[in-house]
Amino acid sequence: MSLPNYYAVLDVPQDASEDDLKKAIRRGRNLWASRANHPDPDVRSEAEKNVQLFTEAEQTLLDATRRAAYDDQLLRQPPPVPDPNMGDGEQDWLLVARNWANQAMWSQAHHAATLATQATPKRAEAWREKGRYAQHLGNDTDAEYAFNQGMMLAPTDPFYALCLVDFYLERDRQTEAERCLKFATSQPTSDNAFVYVWFCEASRRLQLIDDAVKYGHRALELDPSNPAGRDELAVALLCRLNNDFEKLENFPQQYWFSEAAKNLDYIRELKAEGELYKSIYQGTTFLLTERIVELAQVGWMGREDVGWHISSLEQLQRAKDAVEGLKLLNLEQSQQRIWELEKEITYSQITSTHDAGALVLALIFNGVTGTLTVVVLILFTVWFGDFRAALVAYLILMAIILGIAASTTHMANWQWHAKGNI
Repeated sequence: MSLPNYYAVLDVPQDASEDDLKKAIRRGRNLWASRANHPDPDVRSEAEKNVQLFTEAEQTLLDATRRAAYDDQLLRQPPPVPDPNMGDGEQDWLLVARNWANQAMWSQAHHAATLATQATPKRAEAWREKGRYAQHLGNDTDAEYAFNQGMMLAPTDPFYALCLVDFYLERDRQTEAERCLKFATSQPTSDNAFVYVWFCEASRRLQLIDDAVKYGHRALELDPSNPAGRDELAVALLCRLNNDFEKLENFPQQYWFSEAAKNLDYIRELKAEGELYKSIYQGTTFLLTERIVELAQVGWMGREDVGWHISSLEQLQRAKDAVEGLKLLNLEQSQQRIWELEKEITYSQITSTHDAGALVLALIFNGVTGTLTVVVLILFTVWFGDFRAALVAYLILMAIILGIAASTTHMANWQWHAKGNI
């Protein structure tokens, strides 16, 4: 059995440092993991093999003893060669190219694939392989040309157009990617769930969210047990939910919360487990929570000892609606915000009750103080023998009384907050 060249797989020199090896392993593993759901079975198979190769490379090259033994074996490893009993015209160069690719010898694989396109120029598969190996070598011009040739030779096979979609998306060439995706989806397709998974992913990456949801549902219909289909549909539904909510300019009505809750329940029922889904779910639900509070226009004062600030009955009602809506959505990320809002609502209701009582007392107090004012002014006038002196003394006395009252109220509020009530 031939020995794989892990350095070629990682695209690093044989004397690469441990840090360089770790970076290359992380980068390569992420790249090939993203292709594990490719509709083309050859690409899928290659992705699975490469993910396994990166795991083996990590175990071998990051251990000094194993690496030394491996390097010694690698020096003794002969490369694969074409069958010497076959002439150039008879040689299956595509098979040779794949043998080189299995060793991560991309230059040799690309050369053999080029010979395959020369020997069988109308073989779409040969052009696709040449494009893939050119990608490994960083030869984008050659890769793009080869993928286009493959697509033209097999226009009804979505695999070839999807190779170009993937190629353009990885290079942020959105217009070309959308053009190729439109071409791929316009062709008659087989009932291959992986094709629709790839349509779903490509549409989402191009921000064609409604199309992504449509293709995700189709993939799930064709193969309900396909974890890639569940993951992609769940991600697409989360993106649509987030997009719809971002369009809201006012606090959402109860109907929106009900529909959003149904969508979230359906997303959870899909039982998606992919890392991308988990990341987007966490981010989307966090943003939903914060946006709901923002639209409720309940101000955050920026200090934990102050908490939420509700300054009107309208804000109080929106705060209550926000709590009910967040509870309906049943988001783990919302629990802290619900708790904070409920405390402020309770505090606001208590202070509102106090304010109503204070209004009644104020009316009574005003009648009493009016009488007392007249009595005090008469007494001060008699005492000082002058009305203006009596009036000044009365105003000073009232200022002292009001100051003491304000200070007492402030101290009571501070003690209430200090006990952790807000």
